[in-house]
Amino acid sequence: MRCYRCKRYGHGKDATVCVRYGKCDHVERDCRADPHCINCQGDHEASSKTCPRFLKEKAIRLYKAENGGTCKGNPEYPRSSAVLTASLPFTPEILVTEGVKANKRLKAWQGEAALLIRNRTGFSEIDLNTGLHAAAATISLEKTLTICSLYLPRSTEISKKPPDELFEQLLKPCLVMRNFNLHSPACGDSRTDGRGRMLEEFIAKNDLIIPNSGEQTFVHSAYHSTSAIDLAVASPTIAAECYWAAYSYTCGSDHFPTILNFTSNFTRNFNSSTFHFKKANWNRFGDLCRLPLDGSVVDVEQFTLKLLDAARSFKLFYKGTKFKTKVPWFTQNCRQALQGRKRAQRKCFTAHSLENLINLKKERSQHEIHNSKSQERVLENTFHF
Repeated sequence: MRCYRCKRYGHGKDATVCVRYGKCDHVERDCRADPHCINCQGDHEASSKTCPRFLKEKAIRLYKAENGGTCKGNPEYPRSSAVLTASLPFTPEILVTEGVKANKRLKAWQGEAALLIRNRTGFSEIDLNTGLHAAAATISLEKTLTICSLYLPRSTEISKKPPDELFEQLLKPCLVMRNFNLHSPACGDSRTDGRGRMLEEFIAKNDLIIPNSGEQTFVHSAYHSTSAIDLAVASPTIAAECYWAAYSYTCGSDHFPTILNFTSNFTRNFNSSTFHFKKANWNRFGDLCRLPLDGSVVDVEQFTLKLLDAARSFKLFYKGTKFKTKVPWFTQNCRQALQGRKRAQRKCFTAHSLENLINLKKERSQHEIHNSKSQERVLENTFHF
């Protein structure tokens, strides 16, 4: 038994146990019984330095300190990616994260890489032929960019060949991000392990740049020590146009979310001008096109400019607006419930009273009930449950 508050053996964090005898029915300082260890059931106190459980724990800590990770075979625990995503105060275009799935054969949790891209952003998935936990896609912005999410578990032995094969499959310029589980001064850590040295050789070989600012990205749950094991590796053509930063709050995870912002030339203007074809008077448009277009116009660019000028003068050319994707379950009842919830929220925030607070909770509950029922109805009609 070990207390995870004071890190001492012999008692738990919620109950006081006698270190000498291993029971909690008496005061420890008055105990005169024969020593009995609650951890290994041996004839010694639980805080003894000769306890086999203590020696095993000591060996594990020494292994972690010398090798920069846990012993081989320890399970990888899931990250709270859902909590992290919902807690961010902004909506990123691309979210690089990792998921977790159960391997029934190994009876352990193993991490997986993932890329979350907004629907309005054009992209094409890259089918990677690699044994690493990686996911990649080509993003179509003002410039074409390849983003790869790579997760390297601590218990996995990595050689030099798999990263080189993965990098050859990525279109340039590329950006590789996520949890590498390594230590290197190049990414802001104070020490270097085997993976860190391998990363430095890989960067020098492929002429890459690490845009990390040196901020710590990982907090150990037991020792509360910080390290920089999350990093980004970018091509030189895009490294100068991005800014890397770590979020100031863990959002319920043991990792700080990392944010990579690009300059304006990487941002697509989604409110671009388009044509309105439904309300067009094509006969009038044809008359306007016949005036400037005669037999003297031969160049393709001049022909295109004349057509655009005719469309603008005819008001066929208009600036589009940003539309949200409509969901099939958002009915009129859901809209009315949402409006009632907003009214109750404004009233509660304006005049603080118990009655307004109760009314807000009622409207919020009604809104959630309408949404859930409507979603269930759409799923039943669509998939015939």
